[in-house]
Amino acid sequence: APAPAVTAAPAASSAGLAATQAGLAAGQAGPAATQATTAATGAFPQFSKLGGAPADTAALTGKVVVVNFWATWCVPCIQEIPGFNRLHKDFAAQGVAVVGIAMDEEGVARVTPFLKKHPMDYPVGLGSEALTKQYNLDQLPVTLVFDRTGKQIKRFEGFTSEAEILAAVKQAI
Repeated sequence: APAPAVTAAPAASSAGLAATQAGLAAGQAGPAATQATTAATGAFPQFSKLGGAPADTAALTGKVVVVNFWATWCVPCIQEIPGFNRLHKDFAAQGVAVVGIAMDEEGVARVTPFLKKHPMDYPVGLGSEALTKQYNLDQLPVTLVFDRTGKQIKRFEGFTSEAEILAAVKQAI
């Protein structure tokens, strides 16, 4: 099992969330609404804000969430930014959230100057080695699409066209 990041949920609750999600995926009767909300929240990658504090992924509950793992040195990642900016602008009102998680080892010192040259109009945070292992991020970019229940419905690896991501989002809306 990967070592939890500082921002990760405690192992006991992660195991409980995994069991709840596995039960729901298997078609078993769902738990109480509060547990379902917790399970949905637990499905999102846990990351840090650029300032270092843990991001509030609970705020993503009930939304279609597009998570893009990227890095400043990754040319295909940079090519995807305008599409994510458009997606954020055009679909935020319909409950779609876009989140960019930078996987640069140098962290905020590298990411902040990069964002001045390549503005991202959606929330950006910092990833961790634990996320690399948890989501198998051997190559970037990787984009995950979650439906409103917090279930991952699509994984894109490498450069992905705006049309492909948009089709997955529309499927989830």
